[in-house]
Amino acid sequence: MPDSPPSLPIVMPTDYRAKFNAEPTSCDENFTAEVQRILTMLNTSTARLDEIEQVLQNYHNNFGRVATEFESINGAISTLQNEIDRRYAIIQRIEPIEEAEVRDNPHLINKVMQINPKLLPV
Repeated sequence: MPDSPPSLPIVMPTDYRAKFNAEPTSCDENFTAEVQRILTMLNTSTARLDEIEQVLQNYHNNFGRVATEFESINGAISTLQNEIDRRYAIIQRIEPIEEAEVRDNPHLINKVMQINPKLLPV
């Protein structure tokens, strides 16, 4: 078997060595800058999403308050409508009776008192 020549160390000229080392460093710097840019965009987006979430939460809370107030107002309107209907029915029953007739006729006074004592004229 022939002897193989001994391996010699690879010797690069200085300018090639500097270029060889500079390219990865440049790539690392570009990569780092790009990662920083992406992280900044993500932080900005996250902050904006937090702001939007807070605004939506405020709208949701306000809507809940408005809905609760609407239900309260709706209940009050229903109560008032029932009272109007009740009073209208009472008035329909005693409408033919004039106030003067009620004052002068004790029988009608008793009838009005049975329907609703509050309607008795003073």
